[in-house]
Amino acid sequence: MQQPLVQEARLEDKKKVLSTACLAFGADPFMRWIMSEGQTYLDKYRDLIDIYCCEKSLEHSATYMVERCSGTAIWLPPGIFGDEQKISDWVSENVSPQRLETFLHVLDEMQKYYPKTNRCWYLAVLAVDPAFQRLGLGSMLMKHVNQLLDETGSQGYLESSNPENISLYQRHGYEVIGEIKIGDCPIVTPMLREPM
Repeated sequence: MQQPLVQEARLEDKKKVLSTACLAFGADPFMRWIMSEGQTYLDKYRDLIDIYCCEKSLEHSATYMVERCSGTAIWLPPGIFGDEQKISDWVSENVSPQRLETFLHVLDEMQKYYPKTNRCWYLAVLAVDPAFQRLGLGSMLMKHVNQLLDETGSQGYLESSNPENISLYQRHGYEVIGEIKIGDCPIVTPMLREPM
């Protein structure tokens, strides 16, 4: 069987990219802590990921997918971030008052770990459709971008919101640099990879 190819996603692929991410993160501990009701998650997740990273990533040619978009990786290049005002508005409108303060503390902690260099790429989302998981697609996406990072001498940074994924990232050179655990929020694990 021929290996699927990693390709750059285009603007017209946005709906497929967001749908793949939505499917993949349906049982993610952190995302479902934010949006515990299933319908809320289905209604709101795509909007969050679009304003948090997908829109800017696509603008900067930093979103990758495997054919048929069975897997996708949404990266933000150095100095590129989602629309802060839109993100703030989304949080205010969609995070429950009981979790809002904790969530904001978690975001503050995440900012402390984010590398302050001008050579760091941020992996905002790595997602594989559950129907295609355990086929090595996540590894293919990681290898593809890690090669680009190595060629440019760039760091890679991510926050793992699911402990089950940490070993995948470690196999691709990412090291745990901390742990964020506040209140009843699931653990978020910042990880960093230096170029090789």
